This record gives sequence, structure tokens and C-alpha cells, in this order.
Amino acid sequence: MSLVTPLRPPVENNINPWLLDGLLPRNQVVLLDGYASVGKTALLALLSQKITEQNKKRTVLYLSSERQTESRDLFLHRQRANYGQLHAVTFDRVPRPLQSRQIYHDLLNCITDAITEKQPHCMIIDGLEDMLAEAPAADAKLSRSFWQSLHDLARHCQCTIIVTRSQGFHESRAYGHFTRIGSDLCSFALAMHYHPKSPAERVVTIIRHKLGPIGKQFHLKFTNDKAELLAKQSSENVRPAKSPAHDLPAKPSKQPKSEPATIVEPKTTTIQTTTTPTNYENRAHEEMPTQPPTQPTNIERKAIIASAA
Repeated sequence: MSLVTPLRPPVENNINPWLLDGLLPRNQVVLLDGYASVGKTALLALLSQKITEQNKKRTVLYLSSERQTESRDLFLHRQRANYGQLHAVTFDRVPRPLQSRQIYHDLLNCITDAITEKQPHCMIIDGLEDMLAEAPAADAKLSRSFWQSLHDLARHCQCTIIVTRSQGFHESRAYGHFTRIGSDLCSFALAMHYHPKSPAERVVTIIRHKLGPIGKQFHLKFTNDKAELLAKQSSENVRPAKSPAHDLPAKPSKQPKSEPATIVEPKTTTIQTTTTPTNYENRAHEEMPTQPPTQPTNIERKAIIASAA
């Protein structure tokens, strides 16, 4: 038995749904996809600076892998970050060769404890793939449980969680359960890639937004070791580039030496044409064509002989 009820308009909420207008939503898991060394850590340093500048009470947590820690400190220093509102989280895990599945629970507990203690407005997880390098990526059940718990944590604790990835939406769908499930469950994602023409720019595009339009672009520009984010009014059709653009002039192509051409005189052909007049009466001054004499018939011969006699 079916139950039919009338639809009612949703209750309006006066809370701004954006942590950063048009760029980062509140209380959601945001995926930041981009090739390795494209500049994701530099973008995260800029975003953390903007979040803390808008409100002096906001705090941002950083959970970085060992490989990303040095880059994080460098870009935060260049951006002149508000260190009083930033906190680093360390994930110390004891290797367990026979219990590789436990790494999902250990990492999730570390994230949960840090968010519960500090109550941040945003948490950045930079280098998640490195932290879970020893985990079984083929375990779909554990992967789904991890991503689902991360979404529930962001919603219940009212914290925006940003996760960086090197393989995601711009790669094929055969990269593993963990990345694929993360892409399917997320409701907001950003893609970052090199600008095809400017070596000092990156293109950041909203490629997943279940509650709004996609395709909005931002250009990340590096000037004097500092990053600046510019919103594009009209989206630019930029094909993702795997390597930075080079502003070097193109080398002239070598062409084979050509021998001097031999001048060939054109051959002339004379064509004789005969014009036949169509009206002889109006063209009396022209010479009439001569016709060959015709031989008389037998009857004409007898008539000629009879007249002569």
C-alpha cells in the first residue's frame, strides 16, 4: 500500500552554506584532485589563510603525510599564515604487517579525536594516499566504511574536511575501490591542473557539486613566491595538462634544401577549326562552300539522249 503526501517547501536556513563563498562548502568532505607536484599544497596554504582571515575565531587543522610536511611549512611561511589559528595533527602509527586492515580504523580514530578536541571549522588532510599506502586498497567494504565515516564526522561536528588526491576524477575508473568509492560518495570536488599557456598559473575548476552548478573556475597565480586566487567571470575551456607550460620560443623547423627549379617552356598546340555559316542568305558576301558534282541517274541519261535526238 502506497502513501501519497503533499510536497512542502523546505525550511529556509539563514546560515551561509559556504565556508568560502563559491569555493568551499560548510560541513562537507571536499576532494581536491590534481596531478603530483601541480601545487595542491600551495593552494591549501592559501585557502587556510583566507579561512582564518575572514574570522579570527576560526581554526584549521592540518594532517599531512611525512612527504608533504616540508612543503606545507614552506608555503604557509610564504603566505604569512595566521599561525595562532593553525594546528598540526600527527599520525603516529606502529607498523603491523599482519594487521594492515587496522590502518583504516587507526587513521579514522586520529581524525575523530583531533576534530572532537579542537572543534575546527576546517581540517585539511594532505597526503591521504601516503598514509594508507600499506592498507589493502582492494577491500571495498573497508573503503566505503572509511569514506562514509568521514562524511558523517564532517556533518555532525560541523567541519569542512578537505582531502587531496593524485588520482581521481581525471583518471580512468580502474584505479581501485578506495578512490572510486570516495568519488562516488562525495558531493563537492575541485580539480586542479596546469594552465596550458601560462607556466605561473594553475586552473582550479568545480567538477562536482550536487546542490549547484559546476564549471566555475579559479586561476591560481604565483607571484613572488606567493599564491593568489582569482575568480573567472567566464569559464575558459582549458584542456587539463599533465606538465607545466613552457614560455620558450618554438624552434624553427628544418626544411630540406630545395634545388633550383628548371624553367620549362609551355608547349603550344594549334587547333584548326572550321566555322559553318547558319544563314547563307544574309551572308552572301561570304564564299559558299563547294559541293562535289553528282553523277546522273539512268533515267536522267535517257532523257538527255532523247532531247539531243
